Amino acid sequence: MNFKKILGAAVASVMAVSTMAVAASAAHAGLIYQTNAWTFRNTIAQSKAVWWDADFGDQMEYDTWNVADVEITADGQYTASFEKNIMEDCKDGPESSFNFLKLQTDIAAADYPDLQITVDSLKIDGTEVSGATAAVLGQENLTIDDYSDGCNGISDTVVNAYTIGFINIWNEEQTCIDASSFGGKVEVTFTVSGFAAASTEDTEGNEGNEGNEGGNGDTNATTPDKNTPDTGVEGVAVVAGIAVLAAGAIVVAKKRK
Repeated sequence: MNFKKILGAAVASVMAVSTMAVAASAAHAGLIYQTNAWTFRNTIAQSKAVWWDADFGDQMEYDTWNVADVEITADGQYTASFEKNIMEDCKDGPESSFNFLKLQTDIAAADYPDLQITVDSLKIDGTEVSGATAAVLGQENLTIDDYSDGCNGISDTVVNAYTIGFINIWNEEQTCIDASSFGGKVEVTFTVSGFAAASTEDTEGNEGNEGNEGGNGDTNATTPDKNTPDTGVEGVAVVAGIAVLAAGAIVVAKKRK
């Protein structure tokens, strides 16, 4: 039995599984909003937007609700979107404008201090919105509330998460497009840089498994309801197991030599 071949295969297996463990832990980004009728998706931890019935004030779900959040695994360009029907008979009147419209991430600024996100385009009902590319990257807490359901695996508050505001009637710094911009389908394309570098540092320092060095940076994923937080424990256990097997293989090779 060739000792070098055994050792090479074992090392390759450990590296491959280690890479998968790192890739399994990704960041997320998606669009959130609130309308003048107080219908909303407060955070990307909320899988469905809600509105209130005009007659009874009951919480309702939209007839049409399609959301496509994204997993950020590397530097690159991504597109996030949502589509819903526009409600005419809400508790506080018809939907006709946004109180706020934002691109929210669960990326903590403290973990990725050099990260940058630039907006390439924002489309509402298929029409590109002027001024959106001037949106400035900011930070605000991603706060879990009663309407959050663990979407994207987010189950706790993220302090100073990177956020980009397009409209915010309470904050001029988060407003860069015309306040009359409104529609049922919103799509934003943006470019991320500085994520891969931070991920590499985490991996080399064995301090975390956020992101990875690979990938084409163009991964779109429709938001699932079944996502759960990835602790990375399983990946570490598998890598450790393979390392043990590799050590065993070395011992066998020596005995047969």
